[in-house]
Amino acid sequence: MPNDCESGLLTWLHGSPFGHYMLQQTQAFVMDKLTRAPLSTVLQLGAANLPLPVDSAFAGQFLFQAASATIATSKTDVVAAYDAMPWATHSINTVIWPYGLDGCVQPECVMRELHRILAPGGQIVITGLNACGYWRLWYGHHANLRGLHHHTAQSVQQLFQKHGFTLSEAQFMGYRLRVQAEESQSVWELMGNRWWPHLAAQFGAVYTKETMVLTPLPQAVEVLKKQANLGWEAATKNHGAVRSCLDKSNHL
Repeated sequence: MPNDCESGLLTWLHGSPFGHYMLQQTQAFVMDKLTRAPLSTVLQLGAANLPLPVDSAFAGQFLFQAASATIATSKTDVVAAYDAMPWATHSINTVIWPYGLDGCVQPECVMRELHRILAPGGQIVITGLNACGYWRLWYGHHANLRGLHHHTAQSVQQLFQKHGFTLSEAQFMGYRLRVQAEESQSVWELMGNRWWPHLAAQFGAVYTKETMVLTPLPQAVEVLKKQANLGWEAATKNHGAVRSCLDKSNHL
């Protein structure tokens, strides 16, 4: 993710009334999902100064990674590219990735890394600017938003499915007009969710890493038990016995 893209997006989110309004929604969405996510080890990608207060009771370990020193803060634990993360395989339970794909240049590489570091059944909580949202009528050409890669909720879902994730939850949010009073915000959100959800300013989603549970056949288990004390060479010579059990099961 280029430094100027992510920095520009953060500047706009924190420096404009509409951006602040979107940050509030992102915070509410992420905090709600964290109450139900696997929380032994949580990793937040991106700037650590996003308003996502996490109580110590939420997680055993909360980590922050930034892609560049430009967006790193005092909370940042690691500065490293998202397509070459330093975390061990299956070491992360939940990834928080606010506006993650909006500035991502190589999403395919990043998705492979996310799949690698997440434990089986782990989740990614992501938010993003909606490419179909009417927010672009007013802010689409803003200097701080140039160079971003906008996605639709559908294209994001296709990307995650391609890399072994299933959609668990999703939500459109952000229907407030540019000059709308805050007092009518909740009513406008309800109206948007009911009649024009695809025009929301942003979306949030939770994706779960798919797992495949294998239950060995009783016959194969017995053969493997007998081979447990054999050396590697002897065990490989007898692998045909296990294959024979599996082949027989296919004809049952």
